[in-house]
Amino acid sequence: MGIGHFTSPSARLILSVPRKCNITARTGDGTISLDRVEGKLDLRSGDGSIKVIEGKGDLMVETGDGTLT
Repeated sequence: MGIGHFTSPSARLILSVPRKCNITARTGDGTISLDRVEGKLDLRSGDGSIKVIEGKGDLMVETGDGTLT
């Protein structure tokens, strides 16, 4: 038994891509966020939110437990 503060490991990945491109993004436990991308967007999160701002094109989203915006 221990006393103290436990912080789970985390990672953040930020990509810069052309405005017009196809994106496939998957995460088991995290948020996916896209801003001003146009193309085929296939976004899936097991336990996190998905947010697309000013997106255009074919959009497929799926989240096991998160919000869609």
